[in-house]
Amino acid sequence: NAYLQNCVRVLCCSLSPATVFVFHVAALAAIKSVPPSIREAALGVGASKFQTTLHHVLPLSLPAFFKLLSTKSSKSAFEFARP
Repeated sequence: NAYLQNCVRVLCCSLSPATVFVFHVAALAAIKSVPPSIREAALGVGASKFQTTLHHVLPLSLPAFFKLLSTKSSKSAFEFARP
C-alpha cells in the first residue's frame, strides 16, 4: 500500500512539468474556441472585459477545456510511459 502511494507520487512529480504545458495549451485552445460574437455581445450591453471573461467566456470554454485536457493528459502519460 505504501509502495503504491510512493509510485503514484513519483509518477506525479515526474509528469508535473509536462502536465503544466498541457494545461496551458488546453486552456488557450478552449478560450479561443468561444465565438467572438459572444464577447462582442457582452461588451455591447455594457459588461467590462473582466465580466465578459468571468461570466461568458470561461463558462462556455469549460467543456472544451476538459475534453482537451483529458485527451492531452492521456497522450502525455502514454508518451511518458513508453520505453
